[in-house]
Amino acid sequence: MSAAWQRLLLPVLLLGAAQGAADLCAGGPRRFLFNRVSHSNLGGAGPDTSSPRALVFDKAANFDGKCVRLYVSLSPKSAPYKSQNAQQNGAANDQYLGRLNLMSGSSASFIITLRDCDTLDQVEIPHFNLTFHALNVLSQEKITVNGYKAAYQSQDDLFSKDYTPDGTTFTSKNACDKDLNGGACGLTFYFDRASVIPVHLDAPGVEGFGRLFYFSASGCNNVDAPRGTCSDSACGGDYALKPEALGKKCMDVVCSRNECCNLKEDKMTYPLVQSCQGTERSWRSCPNLPDCNSCVPVNCVFQEWSEWTALGGCSGLCKRSRASGENNECGNPCSGPTEETVVRLDDPLCYPAHCNLQDQDCMWSQWSEWTECNEECNVCLLGQRFRHREVYQPELGSGNACVGPYNETKPCQAEHAVDCEMSTWGEWTACSKPCGMGWKARMRRVVQEAQFGGKSCGADEFYNEGMSTRQTLPCNVQACGKPTPCVLSDWSSWEGCSRDSPYQKFRFRDVLQTEMNGGKPCDVDLNQTAGCPEPDEDKPKPPCEFIDWGSWSTCSAPCGGQMHRERKINGENDQCVLHGQASNTGAALKETMACGHRECNHVSCRLSEWTAWSQCSSDCGVGATFRHRKILEIGDTTGCNTALEEVRACSLSDCKGIDCVWGDWDPWGACTCSCDGGIKRRNRIIKVAPRNGGRLCSPEDKNEVAPCNTQACNQCIDGQWGTWGEWGACSGTCAPSFRVRHRNVAVHPNSCGKPAAGLEDDYQLCDHLPSCEQDQDCQLSPWGAWTSCSCKCFGVRERQRNVAQYARGKGKSCADESLKEVRACNPATGESPPANCEPDKEVACVLGSWEEWSQCSASCDGGQKTRLRHILSPAGNGGAPCEDALAETANCSTNSCDHGVCIDCIWGAWSEWGDCTKCGGQRFRSRNIKQMPNKCGKPCDARPAKELGSCASQCGKKFYCAWSDWDSMGHCTKTCGSGSQMRQRQLSLVESEPVGGAFFEAQADSTCSGSQVDSEDCKGLMPCESCTKQDCLFSDWSEWSAPTCTQLCERFRQVSQQSACGGANCIGPLRETKKCPHECKKPVDCMFGNWGEWEGECHEANGQRERRRAIQQPSMNGGEQCSGATMETRPCGGQKTIDCQMEEWVEWSSCTASCDGGIRLRKRGIAVHARGGGNPCNYSLAEVAQCNMQLCHGNSRDCVMSEWDAWTSCEDADMSYRFRQITQQPENGGITCNGALREAMSCLNKVDCQTSAWTEWDECDKSCGGGQHTRHRQVTRNPLNGGNACPHRLIETAGCNAVPCQTRDCIVSAWAQWGDCSATCGVGTRIRSRDFQQRPCKGGRGCNLTLAQTEPCDSNMACTCVDCVWDTWTEWKECDKSCDGGQTTRSRKIITKPDPGCKPCDAQVASQVKPCNTQVCSHKSCIDGLWNDWEEWGVCSSTCDGGEAWRSRKMLQEANDCGIAATGLATEAMKCNVGVPCVPAVDCMFGDWSRWSECSGKCVGVRERSRKILSYAKGNGLYCAGPLKQTAPCHHGGGLLDFTDPGQLLDLHHVRNNNLGGQGPWGLDGETTFEPTMRFRNVGELPTADCKFPSAGTCSGRMIDLVISESGPKGYTACSVESNGRYGDGFGEINVAGNTGGTFSFKLVDSATDEAVTARRIMLKFYGLTQGTSGDSQMVIHSHNSKDYFLPKGTKVALSGGTDNADGVTFASSADADQGGAELPSSPREASEDQEARTVSLQFDDASEAIVSMHVSHGESCQTFLFAAKACFGDEPCEVDTCGIFDKPPVDCVVSDWSFWEPCSHTCGVGQQSRSRKIIQYPVRGGFGCSEELTVTRECIARPCHDECEPVDCQYSDWSMWGVCDRCGGQKRRTRHISAHPVCGGAACTRSNVEEVTNCTRRCRDKSFCLWSDWGEYGPCTETCGAGLQARERRLMAQSEIPGIGDARDFASTYGVGMDFEMKFQELHARAQKMETDRIQVLALSFTAGCASLAAVFGAVRVLGARSRTERSVSTYDSDNDRSRDTGFM
Repeated sequence: MSAAWQRLLLPVLLLGAAQGAADLCAGGPRRFLFNRVSHSNLGGAGPDTSSPRALVFDKAANFDGKCVRLYVSLSPKSAPYKSQNAQQNGAANDQYLGRLNLMSGSSASFIITLRDCDTLDQVEIPHFNLTFHALNVLSQEKITVNGYKAAYQSQDDLFSKDYTPDGTTFTSKNACDKDLNGGACGLTFYFDRASVIPVHLDAPGVEGFGRLFYFSASGCNNVDAPRGTCSDSACGGDYALKPEALGKKCMDVVCSRNECCNLKEDKMTYPLVQSCQGTERSWRSCPNLPDCNSCVPVNCVFQEWSEWTALGGCSGLCKRSRASGENNECGNPCSGPTEETVVRLDDPLCYPAHCNLQDQDCMWSQWSEWTECNEECNVCLLGQRFRHREVYQPELGSGNACVGPYNETKPCQAEHAVDCEMSTWGEWTACSKPCGMGWKARMRRVVQEAQFGGKSCGADEFYNEGMSTRQTLPCNVQACGKPTPCVLSDWSSWEGCSRDSPYQKFRFRDVLQTEMNGGKPCDVDLNQTAGCPEPDEDKPKPPCEFIDWGSWSTCSAPCGGQMHRERKINGENDQCVLHGQASNTGAALKETMACGHRECNHVSCRLSEWTAWSQCSSDCGVGATFRHRKILEIGDTTGCNTALEEVRACSLSDCKGIDCVWGDWDPWGACTCSCDGGIKRRNRIIKVAPRNGGRLCSPEDKNEVAPCNTQACNQCIDGQWGTWGEWGACSGTCAPSFRVRHRNVAVHPNSCGKPAAGLEDDYQLCDHLPSCEQDQDCQLSPWGAWTSCSCKCFGVRERQRNVAQYARGKGKSCADESLKEVRACNPATGESPPANCEPDKEVACVLGSWEEWSQCSASCDGGQKTRLRHILSPAGNGGAPCEDALAETANCSTNSCDHGVCIDCIWGAWSEWGDCTKCGGQRFRSRNIKQMPNKCGKPCDARPAKELGSCASQCGKKFYCAWSDWDSMGHCTKTCGSGSQMRQRQLSLVESEPVGGAFFEAQADSTCSGSQVDSEDCKGLMPCESCTKQDCLFSDWSEWSAPTCTQLCERFRQVSQQSACGGANCIGPLRETKKCPHECKKPVDCMFGNWGEWEGECHEANGQRERRRAIQQPSMNGGEQCSGATMETRPCGGQKTIDCQMEEWVEWSSCTASCDGGIRLRKRGIAVHARGGGNPCNYSLAEVAQCNMQLCHGNSRDCVMSEWDAWTSCEDADMSYRFRQITQQPENGGITCNGALREAMSCLNKVDCQTSAWTEWDECDKSCGGGQHTRHRQVTRNPLNGGNACPHRLIETAGCNAVPCQTRDCIVSAWAQWGDCSATCGVGTRIRSRDFQQRPCKGGRGCNLTLAQTEPCDSNMACTCVDCVWDTWTEWKECDKSCDGGQTTRSRKIITKPDPGCKPCDAQVASQVKPCNTQVCSHKSCIDGLWNDWEEWGVCSSTCDGGEAWRSRKMLQEANDCGIAATGLATEAMKCNVGVPCVPAVDCMFGDWSRWSECSGKCVGVRERSRKILSYAKGNGLYCAGPLKQTAPCHHGGGLLDFTDPGQLLDLHHVRNNNLGGQGPWGLDGETTFEPTMRFRNVGELPTADCKFPSAGTCSGRMIDLVISESGPKGYTACSVESNGRYGDGFGEINVAGNTGGTFSFKLVDSATDEAVTARRIMLKFYGLTQGTSGDSQMVIHSHNSKDYFLPKGTKVALSGGTDNADGVTFASSADADQGGAELPSSPREASEDQEARTVSLQFDDASEAIVSMHVSHGESCQTFLFAAKACFGDEPCEVDTCGIFDKPPVDCVVSDWSFWEPCSHTCGVGQQSRSRKIIQYPVRGGFGCSEELTVTRECIARPCHDECEPVDCQYSDWSMWGVCDRCGGQKRRTRHISAHPVCGGAACTRSNVEEVTNCTRRCRDKSFCLWSDWGEYGPCTETCGAGLQARERRLMAQSEIPGIGDARDFASTYGVGMDFEMKFQELHARAQKMETDRIQVLALSFTAGCASLAAVFGAVRVLGARSRTERSVSTYDSDNDRSRDTGFM
């Protein structure tokens, strides 16, 4: 080792040896880093999805040379981990902070594990600190930790402490406003040794919000335990405690010494060397610099002036500017103006026109165009038109003002006479024909009607008939071609001479082509008729011949039956006559005769035995049972008349009560609006009605509405699909089949939201089904015969076979089999060629002749015809092929169609055969009528239109069930906002497999049908317009309905007005119920329905008929049951003897001939068959007779034909036709018709034009003032073939009603007052106007005048001027140079600009520059850099929920070459708008609780009430948390015996009289007389005819009083009359003196009339029966007329009298009922068990009065008899013990478990969610009732909501400089901040993009040394002349060896150098820095001494440098905490 290195390191080694045992963490513990998250999947919540399920911080710390990795995982005992946003798990904004996201309303247990980065073994740190920061006070978050040694809070009372079995729990208590990472808001746990740390975190509150737990950690290898409160001893050594840290919980292991302590003023500290980076710079004077005497001056030069620009206002100035240049040290600076102005009053740029108030005349603009005369008036004919003008240039100064009108009007029409005017003729139309003479026309119209007496449009100079408005002329009169004769078709065959037309026959032909161009015309007959030979019916008729009678039919009955036989006339010809006797009497065709092989049986009816009674129709209660029997035998004369089925009542067991059950609510219906608040509805019904005394229905709402989609319409809500429904059934029972499932839209989009996109239906193959095909092998047919050889030489022959049966299922395929074989022939294989095998000659193709032309496709108006030819012989052996057409098409039937042409029916050709319906099935083909006939054409004959044929198809052919291509997108569902468009595709069978694959392979008959719909958003829709806010309103409630057996009434209301545009929403029920008593237990007797009609056909004599009846009303409530027959039978004929009776004959049929004799028929039947031995019928049933025997030829009639019709029109036709017809057919030999029925005539003959007569003139279009009317005529026949032309005039017009109309002139109002002057000072203008009072009508004069005028006005106040004012000069700015000539500037501005017309500004210089600091820089001084002041804070990056604001500053003074640069940041940020909500805070509000429901049980039950959320919270408002539905126990419906039930309880609260027995207390004053009674007023209310439901509170019923008086002997003695009367809440009191008693009447009377009121049942209950301790003063009650009595269980009342109630029953308090501790109850509903044991209840039926005696025996004590009463009246329920509470155990109420939380009410932002539970067991028989919450709500958080705006991604600032290494072998970092936060859904900033880390070069574990490199070369000189400096540098480098010493580890062990070796270098660095400062001062002195002493100074420096070169070096480094320049080792 060199001597220099030894001198350098020796102090370091000594220092290390002295402090080798010092604390390795003397400066505080090392903080863990949490900015390297290598894996984040805590509890499986992601965002990483792979293992481990933990949060891993990599390279969190280094201890003992080991890299430590920190794991956070879920404890196996923990509840499931819930996170609102798992992406927040990991690193926080500070590198030393980690964080965990825990969902509110949940808790979790975690394990923190320290592991080696490489081996993953657990690492134990001797001293470890775990700190949690800034917990949420409002939610009272909790932390539970076990195993720590001590815990410390950074501030008192930040956390409260509690001890639990799981450990010590700390709960956030008070808020902390300090920085998160400063440790001032922390809770620190100190662990003596740490490797695995369990932590439990709890985030109370409503589930759905995210709670962040921030934590940090630190540790040391060897430190003392914490010392508690900070004191001077905590700092020690050279440090003193900071004043603000006094008392702070501070210790070395919790916070570093720097946080609590300051270095003492006389002490010095050394920065901790954390990296080996830095540079050292050494300076020297530049050698050999020339003198600076020869400076070449560079003067400052101004740049060019800019263009003149306006200065603004009425200053009259323009300005221009220029910039100054730069000068060197010997040049001259610039001096002069840099901004100057000029006065230019004539330039509008500098002096606008409005500023010039010199004299200027006002100028009008041009008049506008006159308005259109478009006024409409039912009376007026004359309108007005208007024009206006405006002031274009106002007057200025003394200029002339604008005076005159600016709004004028004039009449629309002239006021003088106006003649009618016609328009010019229009253009001629095109000629109607190209040749053969056509026609053209032209028209004109009236453009101006006559007015004010003007001449109308009438007769012109050529035609004295009127003025023509339409003219026609002939055109194109030349011939159209060569002469062509008429062509006729052949005559058709004769038709007729048939039965339909026996005397006439017909034939017809048609004109195929008319003559053309002068050819022979078609003037011929087209339809002809002729007579027929004599018809057969006119010949003599032969006699009728009958065939033989047929056999007799089977006899209809064994006795007294009938049989029939019949015959017919021989032959089909009914043209015959009867002969012989039959010609007079007729002949029978059908007859009947009596039959029967035995005597009729007269036995009686025989029946079977009754069957057993059927099973009872009801399992409980009263039902019905049936039995029946059959008829075994019926006599011939006497039928059965009895019952065949009977019913009677039956009962198996008593029915149990069925409670009422309300159905569940239906799902909410669709919302009426997608945003701004709509309403949704839901309903429910009574699912099970109460029966058999079951629990009645409680009043509930049946229909309700609630608000929905309350978010604003400008808040977009996207559509969302609901969950998929269940899969439907498969399309078949075997594969391949498929199934479908469907889903609906769960959330509909609002106007700006995106619709739900995707498929609505999903398809899936049913893979689990068996195959539809049974396994079957493929089978081939036998081979066919070989074909003949194809050529005589070298040919082939072949044979084929087919697939007879294709393979199915898993059968063997025929894929490898051949279906065709080919063999050689002529010669065959192995044979020699035939001898005649020579080359064939060439054979040319030969075409056949053309076939005939096909029939024309149309008979007129042009058609097509075709002809074909075929190849007779194809080309062979190279012969010429056929090269000509095989088919030709030509036009035909080009003649025009005419209605006179007959059109025949034409059948179309058969279509192609369709596909087979199945394998080897059938196929169809069809045809239609191609052409329908007209009236004279041949009708369609009857032919088949569809044919069915057999077919054979390939059953094994594959098909594919595949999706078609998607259709194109349809139209958008909306025109604004956000809509959707849909497309569709279908499933269908195809033969080839699609490119994209098929759904499944199928057969031809497989099921393959379905469709899918896909939707997507519409693009480019405009936003929808806004609307007006409107609240939702309910209608009024309807009246209550009548009660039903559910004991409920109901009423309803409707939503009368929907909410809109954010208006208040409707919430509440639409249909509600309430309790209404209704008697449904009256006995109802069973009733049979009416007997039905008798049924059954009576075809036989002994037939039977039956009738039935059913039970119409079953019995109810113990009513009489039905018993009797339900089916009866009776005989059809009864018991009388009835003879057979015949029906009347029907009318004769029409005669078969009208003359010469014919025949006719008639028929009849048997009306009543013989019964009971009556005589049968022997008569004919059908007969024939002669008719019309007169001769035919005696009345003959000739054929008569009609006259010819007129010829049809030749207009637009080539032929004209006329028709006639046969009006009378010939008969009886009359003369037939012969001749034509239709004739044709050519229209091409010369035909003159013919017109109709003129029509009458139509009505005049005006009643006065001159109008027009028209007439017209029309062409009835156009001229043809050169005939006379038509007249020109077809429409004429003429004037009419020229008498002038009554006129009304235009009148205007007087001028209005002049308006206010337009100027407040000087001269202005004012206007006045007038308007119409009367518009002109009926030819009156219009107004031609001015409607508005203007004139100048004087405001009578002079205008004051504001002149221009220049500001003073600013101070000269600081010089930009300190020497060698700099520049400084100053400026001034115009502070007051002149008003228009006032004095403009003078031209002044606005900015100047001048030289400054021109002294020579011969002695430079060092200038340090200085910052300017901070600018104002910028705009916050977010307007709400926290953002960042930035400010910046600029350099005020740059450091010169030897000065120190300014340190610090140029920009800095702060948090802003923290706590400002993005959404205005709106608190959630509950609605009022509804009224309690009726009690669920008849005795003991529960009642419910509910409330709704009226308005949901928004922003940071308070959210609703609490119950929405509650229950409470109740008592109801327990019957008369249950006095805890208030029902039917008599109200004893109102005493009307209190003077029982005349003893008072009323009436004791002696002044007032009261009856000697005790009377309670209005104890009950009964319904009346006018008020059926008084309990509803809508009307008043009949009021009842309870009157108590003495009954029998008087002698009642009260011991305390003041206490008599009302007691407690619902009791009456009668006190009785000891050893006395009395008998009392309890009577119910009408409150108004005192009439007795009878109750169906009265229950009188007495309380407090006691006796003295020795048995004295015993209380005794005797009932005189009670029906029954009741004592409770465990009673203390003894029955001491008889029990038969004949003389009454006596009750006395027993020996157990002593008075010790006995208290009287305060209310009948609240009596205790002991108080109930001292009661007796007395029942009185059908009574108005109860007689009870009360006595006190064996003592003198006063006793109090308390009583309460119940009663039932009319149809009220009157059960005594409905629920049986006196003999059955009680059942408590039970509720179900909570349901899952419902989905959040909002799809984004914060909403509400609720959960509920139900009562699954209601309390009965006195069981405990439920007092529980049934529905609760809480807040919930969904995804964030975004307003409609453009998304902006997160943006970062530039990277900062690299920081220093955090330690040797550690890392260095650089950071950047967020310059723009994401908005509107822009890409978020990721934590990996905020900080970058790289490794430092030095590694601690290698024990390396930080040493200097060799010096570099000197750099350039700072000056080019005179005296300058130049520098050289060297850098710090980490080395493991010291030159000359060896390995650093050996060196360290040898000399005892520890880990604080670097501290010694820092100490040396500080000393070197001080010496360097001294060196710089010496350098400064050397420069001032000048060149003369330069050598001496350098000599001194060299001496100093030789003494300690290392100590004179200068180093610079950058620190994380301070970026200013500093010196020292790194």
